[in-house]
Order: sequence, then structure tokens, then C-alpha cells
Amino acid sequence: MSRRLVLLVGILLLTWFCSSEPPHPPPPQLPVKVTLSPETANMHVDRSLQFTATVKNTTNASVTWSLSGDGCNGASCGTISSAGLYSAPQSVPDPPYVTVKATSSADTSKSATAAILLLGPVVVTVRPPDILVTAGAVRWFGAVVDNVVDSRVTWSLAGATGSGPEYGTISNEGMYTAPAAVPGDPVVTITATSVEDPGATGSTTATIRADGTSEITWTWVSGSDTANQLGIYGMKGVPAPSNVPGSRVSATSWIDSGGNLWLFGGFGPGPSVGGILFNDLWKYDPATDQWTWVSGSNTSDQPGVYGTKGVADPLNVPGSKENPMSWSDPRGKLWLFGGMSYDALGQNGCMNDLWSFDTATAHWTYVSGFYLTNEWGIYGTKGVPAPSNAPGARYRGASWIDAAGKLWLFGGWGFGRLGGYDRLNDLWKFDPETSEWAWISGSDVIGDPGEYGTKGVPSPLNAPGARCDTVTWIDPSGKLWLFGGFVYSYHTNDLWRFDPASAEWTWMSGSDWPNEPGFYGTKGVPDPRNVPGARSFAVSWADPQGRLWLFGGVGYDSDGSQTGLNDLWRYDPMTNEWTWMAGSDLGGERGSYGTKGVPEITNFPGARSAALSGLEGSGRFWLWGGGGIDSVNVQGWLNDLWHFTCLPPGPAPDRARADRH
Repeated sequence: MSRRLVLLVGILLLTWFCSSEPPHPPPPQLPVKVTLSPETANMHVDRSLQFTATVKNTTNASVTWSLSGDGCNGASCGTISSAGLYSAPQSVPDPPYVTVKATSSADTSKSATAAILLLGPVVVTVRPPDILVTAGAVRWFGAVVDNVVDSRVTWSLAGATGSGPEYGTISNEGMYTAPAAVPGDPVVTITATSVEDPGATGSTTATIRADGTSEITWTWVSGSDTANQLGIYGMKGVPAPSNVPGSRVSATSWIDSGGNLWLFGGFGPGPSVGGILFNDLWKYDPATDQWTWVSGSNTSDQPGVYGTKGVADPLNVPGSKENPMSWSDPRGKLWLFGGMSYDALGQNGCMNDLWSFDTATAHWTYVSGFYLTNEWGIYGTKGVPAPSNAPGARYRGASWIDAAGKLWLFGGWGFGRLGGYDRLNDLWKFDPETSEWAWISGSDVIGDPGEYGTKGVPSPLNAPGARCDTVTWIDPSGKLWLFGGFVYSYHTNDLWRFDPASAEWTWMSGSDWPNEPGFYGTKGVPDPRNVPGARSFAVSWADPQGRLWLFGGVGYDSDGSQTGLNDLWRYDPMTNEWTWMAGSDLGGERGSYGTKGVPEITNFPGARSAALSGLEGSGRFWLWGGGGIDSVNVQGWLNDLWHFTCLPPGPAPDRARADRH
């Protein structure tokens, strides 16, 4: 081989050797990595959620699943399948968190977790519950959705044969328009479905009815059909056609044995801007249709003039008061207790002074209690009268007088045995013959929650909870009745009966739950389902047949709206049934006055609260003033005087909702 050829081969070999790369080492093994989707979730109990585990850097993608939580163990955390389907438990643990863990089968040191916040079940509540709707009328329904982020709902309706227009229509906002005619099956189911959880629904029913009837005819007798009137006093002791008390709320009233109406105190408009407190005493004679200013001042914020306890004096007069309690006895005396008042020193506060007024002499007598404000109660021994006993200062309480002339007092807002200042549920009896108080029932401290027991069953343990602004009746058998009022921060519609013979309370009707809407039924027709809505500051009467009557106040109408009311109800203790007699099942009604002195089926007082009422011997039911809505839809203080009588049923006026405002 020539030297040239050897050199060429050498060059080629060197070139090949220099251009060749050494072999690479094998790549390092990456660690196994596990990820979970979703990483966090909010979910409701009794629901399921699919989790997905991704395993990287291994050919073995399988995982094992486990659950844990600080407030749960085992099945109380829920369950999870081998495919990652998590099923929540039936109840929420405490704390409400569950951890889902996926562990790699290829490398058990590698795992991933996801956090779950467990929520209670989605609950959809539709209001108002199970109402009656007049054909062609409009009613608003609302829905509350608990345990969701998105509280929206969708609305639907259905009748016996479907969801056609014969059952009405409902808008996306819950506005239901009833059909013009009552369908063959008048019950329509209104359903709200949660947008967040379509499996959660709530429903109520609307029963379509023809327009009802009314047996009540109101007559506007005296005062103005517009709000915020000043009084025209005239000369003290002299009746006159032009005399009239000024508009006011929270006064007190009596009807004497001669059928005259009496009015004392209250809070209303003064000559300048703002409200003032009164101590004027007025008498209205239905026979002459004239008011007389009898006692007290025609100016505001008067201190009390007490004189000597137990001694009548023409100079004596209670201080200006609002929300006192009152009675009228068979001997012609008017009785007055407590209230928010001006005392003997002109200080304004809660009082426990007891007064009597003799209608024959027109003299006041300071009978019991203290002449200064904010006295605590002296309770003594339950059931035992004593000269030292005295209810604590209070206002907005309830009162009755029994056939023996004993004065009964319940609750209100004031002071118990240990002081404090809140609602009360103590029941007291005062004997005018001995001038002694006896604590009969309830608690001697403020804020007692009471005890309902079983509806219809008396018990020595039962007692209405502490409350104010309730209404009362006494029936022919001497039993005391109490309805509704303001408990803590809500209204009630519970009806109670107290038997003085056994000293036991019985929960008779209504709910032990607050802020319930009314169920009105058909006007003039009793029904076991009927019940007035929860309310305070209503007024009441008891008729000669022993039936209980209730009007207005502030509370909840058939829509479940809190508002001023002008509905009139009758309760029959013999059947334990309520009847909606007159007025509107919706709040905010303005007055329809008609012609003064002329009864008309279309007349009705507007919605109001803290008014006055009375029943005279002729059977006429009287209503005066309060805070409410006048004939021109102005909200204010009223001084209108009304009475109503029961007439044969006739067609009720069909008033469009727009006419109410």
C-alpha cells in the first residue's frame, strides 16, 4: 500500500473519530407527582362530587382515596369510591371541612389533597304560605334560599290539570296574577326552584276564590278624615259641637255605664313641629254627638298633681301620659295606671301610679304606687295580696276588669323585682276595696320567655312570654284572654286564656313562632285554618255573646308583609275559630270615610295602630284615632271617631290595589 493511501485512510479514520459523540447516560427518573381536580369545593350534604386524580412520571396511574376531617371520622366525613366519586354525609360536621386525599399506588409517599366546605341542605321557603286569592287579584310571592351563594329562584305554577292560564300566571319576580274566574279545582301550587341547586324547591298554595262578603257597616261619626289635627278644647266642662280632641296615639279610653266614651292623654301633634304628651280628659256623648273637655290641660308635658293618697281633690290630676293601662268599674269610676309619664317633679319616665276618676264629681284620686318615675316592682308572695305590693313602673301593658270589680294587669315594658328595663309577663290583681295588689302569675323579672305547653291544654307551668302592646278581652265566664303583642324584637299572633279559678294559662290559637302572616279564608266564613297575622298595637272588643273582636295594629298581612293593618276579625271561643269580618287582607289601606254620620257598606277606617276602642251597651263598637293612613293617603296621627254594627251579608266593594295608595 502506497504511503499516500495510508495517509488518506488515517485522515478518514481521524475525522470519523473526532466527529463521533460519546454515548449519553440514561435520563434520571423524575419523582411521581399527583394532582387533584377540583382542589377546593363547596357542596351540600347528601350531594355527590366527582374528583379526578392525575399521576405523572409513572406508568402506574392508579391511586387510593381517603377522607379526613377535624370534626368527622369514618362515615361522618362521607364516602369516596375507588373512582373518586365523593358522597357527602347526611349532616354537616363541626368544623364543616373534609379533606379528600389521593395517594399514588406507584409511590405511596406521593399524594394530593382537596378541601371541601360542607354546607347544610339547600332549603327554599316560599312566603306567604297557603293563602287565598280573590279571582283576578295580584299577589307577590317571595322565596328565601338558605345555604347557597346564589339565592335566585325560578318560579312556576301548576293546577290539577296542568299549568295553563286557567290557573293564572307568575312572573320571574314572583308576581302571581290569579285567573279572572275560579277554576274547577281552585288550588294552585306556586313553586320556587333554586338556581344554584335545581333539585331544591319550595312551594305554597293559592286557593282562588270569588270576592267575599261583609257583614260590617262602618260609620264615621266625628273628627277629621285627614291626619295631624290640633284639638279644639272650648270651655272646660262645657260640651260643644265644635269641640274635638286633637289627633294622637297611645292614649287610653273607657266607656262608662251611661254609654259615654272617655279619652285621656296620649301623644300627638302640637302647635309647633313635633309631638307632645297630653293629660287632657275628654268625654263624648253619643246621644248629642258632642265632645267635652273635662279635666287636665290643653297644653303639653304637664307634671302630675298627686295630693294626698286616697283623697279625692279637684286640684289632683295625673301627669301627661302615653300608653297607660285603664279600667272602668260598674260604679262609674275610671281607673288609670302607669304609662310613660311626667311625675310630680316634672320628670319624664315610666310610672306605676294608680288613679281613679269619679265621673259624678269630676275629681281624680291618687290611689296607689309612687309619684316618681322608674319604680321597681314589689312582688311579695305569689297569690297573696299585701299593702306593700306594687307592680313595677311600666307602659304598653294590658288590662281587664272582672265581674267583681277587680282590676287585672299584665306585662308591658318596665321594671321587675330586680330592676332592669324590658318586657314583662307578670299578672297582677288589684282589689279596690282593700287597695291591695296581688302578684298572680308570670315572672318577677324582666324578659321571661314563658312556656307554651300543648295547644288547648291548661297547665300551671304555662305562661305567655314577656311582651307589650298586646290586646285583651274578658268573656262572660270571667276568663281573661290575651292576643299577640311585641316579644323581644318581633310580633306574635298567639292567643291565650287565663282562668282565675285555677290560675292557669292555656295557649288556645295562633303560632308559637314569630312574625307569622295572616290566613284570612273567605270573608265572613269561619274556618279552623283562619288566624290573624302576628301584630302589635291592635284594638279589641268583647261582644255580649262572648265573642272576641280584633282590629288593625301593625304586623303581618296575607302577603307576609309587615305593615299597618285595617282588618277586622272575630273569634268564637265556643268553636275556637277565627273569622275575617271586614277590612283588607293587605296592609297599607287608606280610609274610606263617606259622609259623616251615614253608614255605608263602602266605609272603612284606614290602617292604624295604637288606636282606642270600646263597646257601649247598645252594642255599637267604637274606634278612635291612633297612628295610621287617612282619606288622602297621608300617614300620621288621627282623631277620627267610628262605630260599626253588624248587618246582613252583602257584596263587598271590589277595590283595585291601586286605590289603596
